[in-house]
Amino acid sequence: MRGIRYSLSLAERTPYYRFLGFKIVEVKEGLCKIELPYREELTHPYGAFHGGAIASLLDSVSAMALLTTLDESKRIATCEIKVNFIRPAQGGSLLGIGKLIHKGKRTAVVEGEAYVRDLLVAKSLATLVYY
Repeated sequence: MRGIRYSLSLAERTPYYRFLGFKIVEVKEGLCKIELPYREELTHPYGAFHGGAIASLLDSVSAMALLTTLDESKRIATCEIKVNFIRPAQGGSLLGIGKLIHKGKRTAVVEGEAYVRDLLVAKSLATLVYY
């Protein structure tokens, strides 16, 4: 439970999350869901979400999924993230889901998925370090 409070506390204090307009949907141990409401400022010239906005969402749900398992003394950083874009993300808000796959002694692997209206638009795999 402490890790969940820690992750929520950090999310509330993250200026970038406020800037993007993130809305926390669900947080439990090893899992995080965040909604990114559609805003024209986050789109590319064809009206779909820009890949950078999608990648930011996937990186964030990955980090928060790991944070749910840590206490306040720990810090994290993303070492690597790979994002596969599957289809244009248009027609509504994005839902990002991060699931902790493996937690080692200093690193963790987290899978991310981004959806618009139940359609998978991107998938990620991230390696994070914690210390």
